[in-house]
Amino acid sequence: MVRELEIRGCIRGLSPEMTEEEFWNKMIDFVERNNWSFGGRMEMEQICGCISQVSPDLPMNINEFKQIFIGFMEHNNWSFDGDIKEC
Repeated sequence: MVRELEIRGCIRGLSPEMTEEEFWNKMIDFVERNNWSFGGRMEMEQICGCISQVSPDLPMNINEFKQIFIGFMEHNNWSFDGDIKEC
């Protein structure tokens, strides 16, 4: 079971009208809804940091995370170009 994942890459397809604050809130809401925490840097179109489990009772594997993360990107009509790996 993975406890922490490193995520680095670019998020494409953001609306030109979206503010940095709106982007940040949407991303952090996604992380918190999944009972994860994020440490790192998140800017418009760029993410670099680690996703960690808040509760060790909730197993997370890298393939499940990728599926959830890419699903979130697609739901928002965004795409992710980067790498996700175990820390």
